[in-house]
Amino acid sequence: MSATVIALTAVHAREIQALADRFYPTSFRMTAEDIAENLEGLQEEDCNFCFGVEEDGRLVGYLMAWLDNSLVEGRAEDVVLVDDICLERGHRSYLYPLLKAMARALDEAGYRGIPIEGTARKQAEQTFISHPEVIESLGYRMAANHEYTDESLRETLVWVRFESVAEPDYLAPEDRYEVELPEVGA
Repeated sequence: MSATVIALTAVHAREIQALADRFYPTSFRMTAEDIAENLEGLQEEDCNFCFGVEEDGRLVGYLMAWLDNSLVEGRAEDVVLVDDICLERGHRSYLYPLLKAMARALDEAGYRGIPIEGTARKQAEQTFISHPEVIESLGYRMAANHEYTDESLRETLVWVRFESVAEPDYLAPEDRYEVELPEVGA
């Protein structure tokens, strides 16, 4: 099977929605129209760092990220917000190529070393904690995390922050890291 990492645009909105709808509870879901509108806005503002993985022409995973402001109180700084990462079962080893594509795009846009923040489900946070070498190969380390319960979603979430610590290791082959995300949802 042939897999390709692609930059995501509004034309991918329905595929993104279909993939997300299979893995997320209703409270997490967005319409294809909202996804397309968000991606169009990111393209217009030149801050789109969203990528997908296609296998034989079908979207099997994605990473949604863009420039935003830090969620850390008192810090008025730009960060990259990783809003969502979703990979089909059996395709979870594509996590590293997605992260690597985002890191390379940040470098190319002049944002090497910019802090990365995101909110993740507890299971996803555990993936990053148990594989620090993956993040370190991209030039980052987990600098902070904070667990909380989102009452509206009725779920434990974890805010995470990654900061630059070294030059990224872009010479690593794509299959250097086989990272499996834990099984979540149906």
